[in-house]
Amino acid sequence: MTLKNSMKKIFIATLLFGLVTLSFGDGLSSSLNSFIHKKDNTPNINLDNLRIDARRPVVPRKIKTRPKTAIVATVNGEEIIKRDADKYLSKVSKGKIKNFDRLTSSQKRRLIKDISLPILAYVEAKKSLTPKEIDSVLSTAWIRKKAQTIKVADEEALKVYDTIKKQAIENKTTDKLLSFEKVKNNLKGQIVQKKIMSKLLEDANITINY
Repeated sequence: MTLKNSMKKIFIATLLFGLVTLSFGDGLSSSLNSFIHKKDNTPNINLDNLRIDARRPVVPRKIKTRPKTAIVATVNGEEIIKRDADKYLSKVSKGKIKNFDRLTSSQKRRLIKDISLPILAYVEAKKSLTPKEIDSVLSTAWIRKKAQTIKVADEEALKVYDTIKKQAIENKTTDKLLSFEKVKNNLKGQIVQKKIMSKLLEDANITINY
């Protein structure tokens, strides 16, 4: 497989995975949260009227950390390197754990299964989707990913709402007008989409042959 094809495959797989809402990440996140906050609840004991903390001093476990380029797993022949596993781990643990080698065996298996999903989804997509359908999925996924980077303030959405409200008053259809709070998020979504489309058209080199 050439580097170009490999990069394209990873890109498509990542975008496809972005369209799927899964509970796996939440489950792993909960498991990691327990792992992070786990405490030693060994009780104190009383010996000859002298209270002694029976808990052993906490000695950090020495972790054998592999290089970032180490192959931590393979999925149908596709290699997963530690750098990618660390990056995903940091994301699901909200930055609290960044070293894949710190995890227990069961947590490692769970995390690798999560990372494997876009690879497996890509393989199945290639079997069932036409090139045109894949292009459509890529386009939609890119728009959604881009939308996550654009923030719209309530004030901006309110201006659009006021324009709609003014039109409703002129057309005497205010009885069908929902409150701002009920439509705020939908309006923000429309504003984001309009901004993305405007930017795409602004940067495009369009030639029309009449």
